[in-house]
Amino acid sequence: MTCRVTLMTYNYKKKDKTVLLDASAFRDYFDKKGLLFHPTKGTLNDSCVRLRENPNLEAKHLGFLNKGDKVKVLDRSGIKVQIREMNDYWYKVKTEDGTVGWAYGHFINPEEKQ
Repeated sequence: MTCRVTLMTYNYKKKDKTVLLDASAFRDYFDKKGLLFHPTKGTLNDSCVRLRENPNLEAKHLGFLNKGDKVKVLDRSGIKVQIREMNDYWYKVKTEDGTVGWAYGHFINPEEKQ
């Protein structure tokens, strides 16, 4: 199960009344269970890894990442995706030259485990 909770509070109107919900307990629960993603840095463990516009194999190709390249890992897909024998998340990364795109997680070694 993967959930992404980004709002700490939520406002909605109910019969001309504004109700404020505090979602921080949900966020704390998901964080303790290790279900929330926290941005980190990573290093590529293979060469010729395609950087894509979106997190799928059919997405536009933006360039290649090579073994040893450092990236800032900004986000991850909501679910793991099976590609051949691999089963991993897609990660939204920012390269050292500022290019932002998606790379398959099997080829990225994060600095800290997500």
